[in-house]
Amino acid sequence: EKRVVNYILATKNHKIPSDISRSDNKNNDDDNNNVLECLKLFLDIDMAVLGKEESAYLHYASLIRQEYSFVDRETYCEKRADVLELFLQQETIYITQIMHDSL
Repeated sequence: EKRVVNYILATKNHKIPSDISRSDNKNNDDDNNNVLECLKLFLDIDMAVLGKEESAYLHYASLIRQEYSFVDRETYCEKRADVLELFLQQETIYITQIMHDSL
């Protein structure tokens, strides 16, 4: 489904695409708002590991490294650091208040 694809693509930079709600349902503002709220929560869940204990994050990081095992170590570490730096430059890592308050 197009919505699932849009959600997964949004995890690339953890930003809400400006056209995401309009592309899912052009006729119903309530449905558009639900899509938007669900996407916000989806993105926050994707980032939740950053608020976990160190051991949970280290396990997650090892899985990400496995996913990118085709990339040499030096390049991987440089790019991974760039990604984490981008998250730190944001006003807040989490979009929803509930995730911000919980983690």
